[in-house]
Amino acid sequence: MKRFRAVLMTAALIVSAMALVPAASASPGAPLYATGTANFVGTGWAYDFNGDLDCNAFAVVPEARVVGDIPFVEGTMHWFEIMTITCADGTMTIESYGTWTFDNGKFRVNGAVEDATGAYGYLIGARVHQSGLVDPAVFPFTGTLTLRIN
Repeated sequence: MKRFRAVLMTAALIVSAMALVPAASASPGAPLYATGTANFVGTGWAYDFNGDLDCNAFAVVPEARVVGDIPFVEGTMHWFEIMTITCADGTMTIESYGTWTFDNGKFRVNGAVEDATGAYGYLIGARVHQSGLVDPAVFPFTGTLTLRIN
């Protein structure tokens, strides 16, 4: 009986320790995936992510230009953004370029992790890809997205 208790206690300690390991450090080198929502606020976008990253983010858009005759109806927006992702176990700064096609509301963003702290330090230099949908006819702009870091 003592041996059974010892095995049970050891198993419980291992499971408890595993629960404390941050998701990002569980398998360094493996891609991180998250889905979320985006809301345009002021000069940038506020994000809520779920998945491998359960975090909040804000992206400042210091540069954007519209190619097309009627902004937010037809044409495409091209922009540069700096996103800061804040999680309980670290932060990341991502610099990206993106396009938003007004005809269908789809957007794509590609960039790289420029700085990271805590559990995400190993991601510096990793590629970042976002894609999603924002309806340009509805203001304030809101949308859904998928984020991949690898």
